[in-house]
Amino acid sequence: MQGVYFQKRFVLNIPPETSLSRPIHILSVNYQQEPVESAAVSGTMIQFHLTVTVGARAKASIVESSLTLPNSDRASSEEAGSLTLSNVLTRIALGSGANLSYLRIQRECDSAFHLGQTEFTQEQNSNLEFLSLSLGGQLSRHQLQVKLVGPEAASKIYGAYVGRKNQHHDSQTAILHLVGGCSTKQLCKGLLDGKSRGVFNGKICIARGAQKASSEQLNSNLLLSHLAEVDSKPQLEIDADDVKATHGSTVGPLDQEELFYLISRGIPKSKAIALLSFGFVAETVEEISNPEIKNLAISHLNEVFKKLESINL
Repeated sequence: MQGVYFQKRFVLNIPPETSLSRPIHILSVNYQQEPVESAAVSGTMIQFHLTVTVGARAKASIVESSLTLPNSDRASSEEAGSLTLSNVLTRIALGSGANLSYLRIQRECDSAFHLGQTEFTQEQNSNLEFLSLSLGGQLSRHQLQVKLVGPEAASKIYGAYVGRKNQHHDSQTAILHLVGGCSTKQLCKGLLDGKSRGVFNGKICIARGAQKASSEQLNSNLLLSHLAEVDSKPQLEIDADDVKATHGSTVGPLDQEELFYLISRGIPKSKAIALLSFGFVAETVEEISNPEIKNLAISHLNEVFKKLESINL
């Protein structure tokens, strides 16, 4: 195999008592390479490691984007024998009383592979608002871990994956209540078209002694094709007796009455499907309080849903 290998580590420190007025945008870009005739397989690989520290009582918003730019001279890197892989590890620590809005966007090209792992650690009274969008790649897998290690810490975790063609999106999450008095809310939605497949495996763990914990988890999936598939497994592991915890999962097709209503108003079927699908997924974005993070997420969703409008379902 011949190709390009890149490995880099970045460290971002936000000092205590700091309030950032604009989001920090961290962009990881992978380029498809021209295939090497003498090699059976060629390609590029990025190993990206990011460490973020948000100081006590600091307030910030961060955008992390992963993008693969396709080779314009080829229909796809798969046809050309060129492989692209992004392997991203991100660790974020929130100090006491810190507030963080974090957007993670995966927009690889259709033939790329993406592996990602995001780990949060929250101290006392810290607040986290996290949104993960998995919108591209032939195969993508994201592992999320949130550790609440200080009392009264709070997390709101949102996620969405949109699958087309033969794409595979895998979401693995673990929310760990290690002390009492913390609250978490998790909402993850999947939209699957063509022969795509989605996987959601979410676990909430409430440790022994972590009393007064409050946690919600819901995974909802919409299938636009009878060939699409999803595996959903929400889980609760509770070792305390004074807690509030719920979890659930739903899988189903579009509401035919809603679809008929839009079509009867003169909206083309493909457009109506895209509108209903967008409304389904956009619920995860609408929950975000930071307007700049929300607007950026909506713009990325719009680009993906333009492709759905041209599909004859």
